[in-house]
Amino acid sequence: MTDFLSASQHETYFKIYSSSAGSGKTYTLAKEYIKLALRSKSPWYFNHILAVTFTNKAAGEMKERILKYLRIFPVTTHKSKRLNKDFLIRF
Repeated sequence: MTDFLSASQHETYFKIYSSSAGSGKTYTLAKEYIKLALRSKSPWYFNHILAVTFTNKAAGEMKERILKYLRIFPVTTHKSKRLNKDFLIRF
């Protein structure tokens, strides 16, 4: 099996977000997904992230948010590395 985890990611952990409707769980899940996927050393790490929501509607919203974040994420070039870092810090 190929090891996609960095040394700091070898710890198995789960994050559970539980709160009332409209409190931002879908936003938080999408944000965490993006952070995990973009901070990994493997370009395919996103295939190993499991995010579970209670409804299909929330899953669709999370998918749309993730795609939106990826569309606005700057292309990595020498000049945009600072922008990429700032983008990740905001999330």
